[in-house]
Amino acid sequence: MPTAAQLLARLSAQAEQIADAIEKRQAALRSSVSTAERDLFIRLVDDVFAELEFRNGIIVNNTQNLLLLYRLDNAFDAWQTEVINPLMRGFVADLFSIAEMTGAYYTEFAAEKVINDIAASNELLRASLGVDTRGNLIKGGLLADISQLPSVRQEAKMLFLQEVQKTDATLKDLQKTMKDFLRGKSGQPGAVNANFAGRASGYVYDLFNQVAEVKNIQFAENLDLKWFIYSGDIIKDSREFCIKKAGKVFATIEAETEWPKDPDLIGKGSGIPYVPLVQRGKWNCRHRIRYISEEIAMRLDADKVKAVKEKYSDFFNN
Repeated sequence: MPTAAQLLARLSAQAEQIADAIEKRQAALRSSVSTAERDLFIRLVDDVFAELEFRNGIIVNNTQNLLLLYRLDNAFDAWQTEVINPLMRGFVADLFSIAEMTGAYYTEFAAEKVINDIAASNELLRASLGVDTRGNLIKGGLLADISQLPSVRQEAKMLFLQEVQKTDATLKDLQKTMKDFLRGKSGQPGAVNANFAGRASGYVYDLFNQVAEVKNIQFAENLDLKWFIYSGDIIKDSREFCIKKAGKVFATIEAETEWPKDPDLIGKGSGIPYVPLVQRGKWNCRHRIRYISEEIAMRLDADKVKAVKEKYSDFFNN
């Protein structure tokens, strides 16, 4: 029989496999988005900027040039249909592949058919993301709304207007302004990548982590697992919230009750609802929740299990 330390190492290693898979898919998405940003810039140059009227090399501030905003909107619409929609479908496929990987955690807790049935049941995830059974985005759903990128479109229009309304802007000036915005500069991400990484989109890149944990909860509930290990390494930029929890045993009721009040939890004033078992240390947290049986929890930390069961006796006695 493995020691508690050996058992903890094995369970944590399984969680790290998913963390590594998520990081690879996040990197692939960033690369795809960067390509999409370049595509959008080229479309604006070809379909909008090429129609501008100039006088002595200077963009003319006239009605004809200002009305080119409609062509900018048309370019955005075509780009979303031809580039962003396929990109988002690939993103959905990657999200569900991460969700499917969580099934490997639980092969020791139930028969293979039971695990496979839970893994294949994705109604909750599809409803949460706004995705149909074929992976298409549902109008008004979370991912469909994100894919519209309204703030990116609006900022691009404002920058275009600002350059046209100047008295000395050249085509080169306009192209540089829009290129810096859409594709990024000085090591900063482009507009879409920045949007996907920030609060405006609800932290799109963190959806990989959240989808994994939603599926994780589905397994835990179906298998009646009320304990977990907070898995993941401590690195130089680990948050204090995670440092003090890493490698330790917790009960689900304990996390749901106590973690929202943890003084080291970041972003309490963000206005974004906090679901401990999904968001863990909040956005971009790479620590994982690894659900385990009470028997395994006792082997890892019997004193902690006894104390928590006494503290939350109503929960465990129901």
